[in-house]
Amino acid sequence: MTTRIPFATFLVSAALAIVSPAAIAAVPMEGGPSFNTLLENLSFDGRVEVKERAVVSNSVNGLLSRVLFNMGGQVEAGQPLFEIADSAYQFKLQTAEVNVARRQVDLDAAVAALSRASALHERGNTSATARADAENAVKLATANLLEAEATLDLAKIQLAATAVRAPIAGHIDGVNYPTGSYLKADTGVILSQVTQLDPVLVSFHHPYTSLLELYAAAPDRLGNLLDAVSVEVTLPTGEQISETGRIIATANALSAEDSTLAIWAEVPNPETLLIPGLPVTVGISVIK
Repeated sequence: MTTRIPFATFLVSAALAIVSPAAIAAVPMEGGPSFNTLLENLSFDGRVEVKERAVVSNSVNGLLSRVLFNMGGQVEAGQPLFEIADSAYQFKLQTAEVNVARRQVDLDAAVAALSRASALHERGNTSATARADAENAVKLATANLLEAEATLDLAKIQLAATAVRAPIAGHIDGVNYPTGSYLKADTGVILSQVTQLDPVLVSFHHPYTSLLELYAAAPDRLGNLLDAVSVEVTLPTGEQISETGRIIATANALSAEDSTLAIWAEVPNPETLLIPGLPVTVGISVIK
């Protein structure tokens, strides 16, 4: 798997490499093309990639009772996508609520008993041991109430989880399980996937020698390169999309085959013209 690093980090490494006499000799430092001209002449074969994809999974067991979306449709983060039968979880919640009420009564009774034991002890009508027992009863009742409240909180979480929601916004795939399937949370069930298509990534490969030429033409602008350039994408039809992108990452090594550096740009895609896998042409220019 290719590791991506910030583009500016790589350019710092490129600057260090250029210090060698061989690199300086290979790149004309004076009288060569301007930085803008070099950028305008750059053109790369690129490909559209997914920026983010997330699986949709259930976190509780149960029967899949409803599907709440249309395959291929746009969904928003947090939108309910599936419903798992919740009658058992409703019952667990009600039971937990009753148990909290019971434990609260136990605590109230223990506190009252401690108050009586303390009063009797002050008058010398009961032993210190009896008062200590009453104090311990209050501590035990408090712990039992806390446990019951934690169980109630868990029951609320489990009931809420019967509505399986979209983890991110994007376009959703089809359903992997038919309605009525029994879903187990501990088996890593993937009910569907959501793919973010706005923005997308566009990957392309930049020859290392060209990076050296850019450095030679604008050695004082490398640190600001990310903010100074935009990425332009042209469709296979020859139409250039109106949205421009920005470079966000590079590979951590040059390709062993052709000494090019893989670069990724993030490009807005509100009309979803850029479909993952689509071959495109990439240009770079200075932001005016």
